[in-house]
Amino acid sequence: MIGNTVLLDNCTDKLRSDLAACGYQVRTCDMSEFKKGGGSLRCLV
Repeated sequence: MIGNTVLLDNCTDKLRSDLAACGYQVRTCDMSEFKKGGGSLRCLV
């Protein structure tokens, strides 16, 4: 999370709307190549 922005690999429309209702913005990041090496978005922190 950066400020009120949540970084996710992908998310459902329901999750996006639930987070928006709580005041968060969702930014999706394509992590498909990183996952091939066994990582995830969390590993980039």
